[in-house]
Amino acid sequence: MTPDQFRGLVKHWERVGRSDFLQYLKNIIPPAEKGLLGSVGSSEDVSLCLYRLILAGTDGTLKKESVSKTLAEAVALHPDLPAQAVDIFGMLEVEMSANDDPKNKERLYWIIKSVEGAVSNQLLRERMEVESFPHIGVVKNPKAFNSKFIKLKTKLYYKQRKFNLFREESEGYAKLLVELNQEQPASSSPEQMLEIIKSVIGCFNLDPNRVLDLLLSSLEARPERHGFLVGLLRLYMPSAATVSEMVGAKYGFCRRQPGQEEAEAVTPRSLHLMTALLLRHGVIQLEHIWPWLLPADSAVEAEHRRQMAAAAEYQRRTFVVSTKDKEDSPRDAELPPLAPLSQSQKLGLCEAVLSVGDWATAQRIMARFPDFCLMVHPDIAAAACRLLAVRLDPIYRRYSGLTAALEPAPQLADVRSEVAPLLSAIGPYLAADVRLVYKVLRVARTAHRQRLQQPEPDSPETREAFLFYDVLTILEESVLPCLVLLEANCCLAEEIWTVLNFYPYQHRYRLYGTWKNDSHKPHPQLMRKRADFIKMSKSLMKRISKENVKPLGRLMGKLTHNAPGYMFEYMLGQIQIYDNLIGPMVDSLKYITNLSYDVLGYCIIEALANPEKDRTKHDGTSLSLWLTSLANFCGAMFKKYNLDLTGLMQYVANQLKSMKSLDLLILREVVQKMAGVEAVEDMTEEQLSAMAGGEMLRAEAGFFNQVRNTKKSSQRLKDSLIDNGLMVPMVLLMAQQRHCVVFKETEGSHLKLVGKLYDQCQDTMVQFGMFLSSALSIDDYRQRLPAFEKLLSEFHVSPDVAFFLARPMFTHAIQQRYDELRKAEKNHKSLSVEQKRDKYLAASEQVLAPVVAAVVPVFPAKTWDDISPEFFTSFWSLTLSDLRVPTESYEKEVRRLKQQATQLGDNRDLTESKRKKEQERCQALIDKLHEEEKRQKEHVDRVIARLKKEKDSWFEPRQAKSAKTETMTQFVQMCLFPRCVFTSMDALYCAEFVHTLHSLKTPNFSTLICYDRLFCNITYTFTSCTENEASRYGRFLCALLETVMRWHGSREVFERECAFFPGFVTKFRVSNKQNERSDHVDYENYRHVCFKWFYKITKAIVTCLDSKEYVQIRNALKILIKILPCYPVLSHVANIVEKKVEAVIQAEKNKRQDLALMATSYAGLLRARKTHLIPEKDFHTVDKSKRETPDNADRREKRDGRPRERAKDDETRSRSGTPRSDRAGARERKHDSSEERRDKKASKHSTPESETKRESDEIRVVEDEYFEKPRRPAGSAVRSLPEASDVDREAKRRRVESTVSQLLQSSKGGTQHPGVSRPLKLGLTRSLQCCQACSRLEFRCAVCDGLVVRFGLDARASWFASHVIVGWFGFGSFLSPKMGSDGRHILLQRLDKMPEKDEEKKKKRKKSEKGLEEGEIRNKREDKKERKRASLDDRGSPIESKRKKDDDKPAKRRSEGDEFREVKDKRRQRREEEVEFYDEPRYAPEYDWERERERPPAKEKHRGRMDSKRR
Repeated sequence: MTPDQFRGLVKHWERVGRSDFLQYLKNIIPPAEKGLLGSVGSSEDVSLCLYRLILAGTDGTLKKESVSKTLAEAVALHPDLPAQAVDIFGMLEVEMSANDDPKNKERLYWIIKSVEGAVSNQLLRERMEVESFPHIGVVKNPKAFNSKFIKLKTKLYYKQRKFNLFREESEGYAKLLVELNQEQPASSSPEQMLEIIKSVIGCFNLDPNRVLDLLLSSLEARPERHGFLVGLLRLYMPSAATVSEMVGAKYGFCRRQPGQEEAEAVTPRSLHLMTALLLRHGVIQLEHIWPWLLPADSAVEAEHRRQMAAAAEYQRRTFVVSTKDKEDSPRDAELPPLAPLSQSQKLGLCEAVLSVGDWATAQRIMARFPDFCLMVHPDIAAAACRLLAVRLDPIYRRYSGLTAALEPAPQLADVRSEVAPLLSAIGPYLAADVRLVYKVLRVARTAHRQRLQQPEPDSPETREAFLFYDVLTILEESVLPCLVLLEANCCLAEEIWTVLNFYPYQHRYRLYGTWKNDSHKPHPQLMRKRADFIKMSKSLMKRISKENVKPLGRLMGKLTHNAPGYMFEYMLGQIQIYDNLIGPMVDSLKYITNLSYDVLGYCIIEALANPEKDRTKHDGTSLSLWLTSLANFCGAMFKKYNLDLTGLMQYVANQLKSMKSLDLLILREVVQKMAGVEAVEDMTEEQLSAMAGGEMLRAEAGFFNQVRNTKKSSQRLKDSLIDNGLMVPMVLLMAQQRHCVVFKETEGSHLKLVGKLYDQCQDTMVQFGMFLSSALSIDDYRQRLPAFEKLLSEFHVSPDVAFFLARPMFTHAIQQRYDELRKAEKNHKSLSVEQKRDKYLAASEQVLAPVVAAVVPVFPAKTWDDISPEFFTSFWSLTLSDLRVPTESYEKEVRRLKQQATQLGDNRDLTESKRKKEQERCQALIDKLHEEEKRQKEHVDRVIARLKKEKDSWFEPRQAKSAKTETMTQFVQMCLFPRCVFTSMDALYCAEFVHTLHSLKTPNFSTLICYDRLFCNITYTFTSCTENEASRYGRFLCALLETVMRWHGSREVFERECAFFPGFVTKFRVSNKQNERSDHVDYENYRHVCFKWFYKITKAIVTCLDSKEYVQIRNALKILIKILPCYPVLSHVANIVEKKVEAVIQAEKNKRQDLALMATSYAGLLRARKTHLIPEKDFHTVDKSKRETPDNADRREKRDGRPRERAKDDETRSRSGTPRSDRAGARERKHDSSEERRDKKASKHSTPESETKRESDEIRVVEDEYFEKPRRPAGSAVRSLPEASDVDREAKRRRVESTVSQLLQSSKGGTQHPGVSRPLKLGLTRSLQCCQACSRLEFRCAVCDGLVVRFGLDARASWFASHVIVGWFGFGSFLSPKMGSDGRHILLQRLDKMPEKDEEKKKKRKKSEKGLEEGEIRNKREDKKERKRASLDDRGSPIESKRKKDDDKPAKRRSEGDEFREVKDKRRQRREEEVEFYDEPRYAPEYDWERERERPPAKEKHRGRMDSKRR
């Protein structure tokens, strides 16, 4: 009740307040049988209510009569209320005495008198003050009472009653000692002894206090009789305080006296033991005896803090690297010695309490100090271990598994109540009793074995009943830390592992983390031990090498028996820095225990998950070296030793779930070392060829490591993944992580790092998939892997990965179904080859039909207009071993085995039986290889037969040439490119599949268009690849080029494999019948096309090498290295590539060292192949006579779409000033008006009979695009260049000036590009003329490197406005267009007209503009010098010579002008023949190649440097 509520009741007290007050008390007062003081909250509230009521009566707020009546009724509600009312009376009396208010005190006394019936007088006499007795009527005669009270106080406080010591007889004490210490009969009791003591005291007048002291001394002397003596003490002196004072006085006599040394002040252990017995039996209380003991609690805590500080300092100095000499370096900090228990009464009492088994009292003592503060002392720890052994003994006898059970048998639950608390208190100091540790471990092991026998061993109830978590606590707090304090004990470590092995890795690793990182912190001894272990680890790591692995390995093993975590932490740190330690460390760890191996697994994961270490190098472009070293160490350790893989595999899976793929490096190394499955990128050409064979050939020749050497480790890896359910989730996570690497994980990362992570994810996924397919049986593989439809729909796996995972299942299912269909026939053993092929085709259709249905919804419906789903499924479901048999690999391996068998026969070091056994093994392998090769040949024949039957439905016929192009584009995008960059094997498979499509004469498949799509315009393909993808793409191109060059090298091979094949058709008809020879590409035209493909590849490579982008340059070099056997084959192409590569070397020498190193490597390889290069004339030739034949003329007219006379008219108009069309515009107009031109061609060059057929049959001519004429300058066949008139030059000049002026007007004085902030302006010199060689001026964009504008007969100003126009030698420099040196230049500068700072660049530019004429001019000048020296003898006087020289100046100027013009003419002639050739290499039979071969070469002495623009 609050004060406000009470005041409200007082206002209406007489009416309703009094009744409400009593009703409130009735509600809050508990029943009478329940004590008022035991109810929470009720006692305080009732006391406050009574206090306010009585106070209101004393200060006059309420009438004292009403208060008295109400109080009498209130105290009657509960038996405890009268006592509370008396306490309130006493408290109010004290308050009023301080206030000195007599009226209030009179009212209080009146109220106390009035409640005399409710409150007894005895209670008032007991609790009220003596001075108030007369006022409240408790005493009848106050004067007599006061007199008696004074006498009693005088007797109590001032009168002493003591025995006279002189009347004592000393023989009485002797008699008492004899009685107490003699052997008592079994029938004697403490009561009888007490009567004897009483009689002795009375007879000899002994002091009872001294008798009590004598009793305590007897107990101290003979503690084994504590049962009898303690009972006697209880009877003799029931007051615990008196006994405590007596015991305290004994401790006082043992204190240090003045002038006494501290070591001399010793408290005997017998006194501690006597006190402990008294405490155990309850004779005295700990609170009574504790103040008598020394030292103070604060002193004990201060000593513990000093111990901790000294240990921390010792540990700190261990990690300090001192540069001083050993003599000058400070010594290690010594721990302050522990005070003996005899000098610390409190510690001695604690040890004694534990010795007598009083665990409750010991807990109370230890609770007064910090944790493990008392257990530091060895005596206390030993006493605790003895007590624990006593408690554990009955449990151990039943659950140790060594003896039979006792009766009554204890239960396992007793461990939780009796043993576990004591173990937690002892902590690591359990090392004081090693046997006790073994007992605890054996009981825990028995509990786990019984748990595993239960129906549900992992249920919470079962775990709770069989101490699952209690044992974890015991291991964490006591067992594992105590191992550090022991000497090297490998047996105990193995015993601990037998218990830990029952727990999953999560619980074990949590224990190891606490053990290594936290358990030593509250214990000074453990801190010092940790520092010692680290110091010894450093010493061993400094000395270890390959030569001393065995002795140092044993020392390291001893070191890891006790504290493996400390050793491994330092060891892994050193391995991350020095990777050359990996081998010696792996070899030296063969002497450690299973517990140490498991701790090593945890330490590896802890090092991998260290958040303080950056996983990439400082430049952010590659992985850190520490991660690579740790991955190599993991692979070597897990392969050689039987470590638990569960934690490491789960860590990698968790990282993948978190979209982090950096740790896939660990998985790759582990799979490679344990399973022997290498990354396919590291394989040689011979290994890749062997991988196309069967399992036996792959095992013998396809891997670096022999499979039999990794059989056990591979089985361990497989079992670990299966038991923990990580096999399929791991590969699916990697498949999904490929896209996360690019779009989520590497946001803001360097592009090089992105590519490396993607390659790592891809390679690891392929490696892991190969491991699954080889380690698992096919039935187990099918059972564990999700269905193909679920992979695409539920798990969102891309088709390439889905087919990669499901391909082994398809192959096995087809083979299994084929065997079923074949054996279903009665005469299945005598089936013909055709019948077997039919069965195989039926089996393939049945197995792949669901796959086809699952693939169709994945892509848009329009996709299947170009290629069929059956073809898509066939492409992705086959492998290289389905298309060809690696006969050479089989033969090579057979030869190797035969040679090995021969060497074994000659080896006399082996016994006869051993040689015979090895030779039999080699012969068995040879027989198996022959049998496997035979089976694979049959399998390939069946697959080829199946493809032949399916090929007609793969590509649907379309009604236009563009449809063929789209079909090939879809084929490249959906099939070839995704798979050729998947693995190196897939790259070879794609090339082989394209060749198979060509060899099968697949309808509607154009080999030429396919190759053209793969060789032309591949710059972006190069750029979009990662590093490994570029290598695979290079292998793919190399395989394609091998086929192309094989057809190119021999006419017979071309005629046999390509002539009249559908893939080499140039005209597509509705009937799909190509009977005319002119519909196919002949051998010579094919060689021209090969040259075009080589040019396109060169163009893409040069573009990438000139781009200055890291990825483009790296990918170009990677591809160049891979295609080196087939490219370049032309000498001048090799020179171009070599110059570009040298430029890369010079540019990247001091910037990006990896690019410079790669370019240097390729340059060396290229120089080694120069002897195999051929000139262009040997690569492709065209007969000159074909130019003049009518057939060629007709063919040329048909290709051009106009007669020869029309071409001549165009040339005439060109000379008269009419603008001609550029090539791009002509091609566009030709495609736009194709129907109109076809009608004109049909009317002019076709007979009336064939007109209808030609219009309905022929759709489009492919050779318009792929076999185009060379771009010759208009008019070059009509007149020679020196005959060009001034009229033509003037006309060209006017046209260019007009175009430029229109451009300037349209752009308002400048042009603007989106990538440039300042506009550019175009200026003209006084006289502007075009080049006489090419009739045009070209400018390219600095941003997109595209053709901006060609100033010539048909210049387009609209191109100019959307590009940034700069020169050939950098932004802001002068343009150097393709024009003759006698013409003028167009100048293009920035508005600020910033001058060029680098004078050396100016010289280089001027030198390059001169071109080939340098050498010619130099030769002319040398000839002049020779003539001048020859005419020195004919000279006259100096005056005549000067006059003659002045007369010859005009003639000399004319002569030099003629010489320059001659050189210009020659240069223009070459430009006409070569520049266009490098620009657009497209050929036709009428090109004059004879003239090219007959052209005399330039002088070798002063050839000069070729103009870089022509390249």
